[in-house]
Amino acid sequence: GPGFEKNSRRILVADRGNNRILVIHPQGNTVFVYPTPADLAAGRRLIYNDDAFVEPGGRALIANEESEKAVPVLQHALELTPTYLEAKYQLALALQASGQEQKAIPLLQEVVAAEPRNAPALTNLGLALVQTGKSREAIPLYQRAIKETPADPLVHQDLGVAYLQVSDLDDAIGEFRAGLK
Repeated sequence: GPGFEKNSRRILVADRGNNRILVIHPQGNTVFVYPTPADLAAGRRLIYNDDAFVEPGGRALIANEESEKAVPVLQHALELTPTYLEAKYQLALALQASGQEQKAIPLLQEVVAAEPRNAPALTNLGLALVQTGKSREAIPLYQRAIKETPADPLVHQDLGVAYLQVSDLDDAIGEFRAGLK
């Protein structure tokens, strides 16, 4: 089903004109271009407002770092395709980045329910919970994320912070050390 690549080593680039998307392999070769000349000839193109790209019909999207401007575009993508998991995830990240963690939490919970082993979604849900003072609820999410990506130092760091928030100094130190390995 729809989702997003975990641990992808490809790089996604929106070109300077913000009218094309390129996926570049680490060795430098282009593995995907949209729209192609054939797409343009068929009338397919990106619809964008310089903050998110949405394919006609809302089937694919990418948002940049201007989160507060991306939120309405992502909300519109969800209106077009309410079950689109990637749109929910990207909207949650945009809400979270713009200080609206409470609104991000239910979207992240939906993503985690649909993809229970999705470490980025688990981590971001944990972060949103910590940001809203619910560190105890975040701890098991971070622990699940670590099972999926045990070598990710940032997840260990985030779990360490959650432990600090609940006054568990020993476990916090253990996670900070694990993140340094």
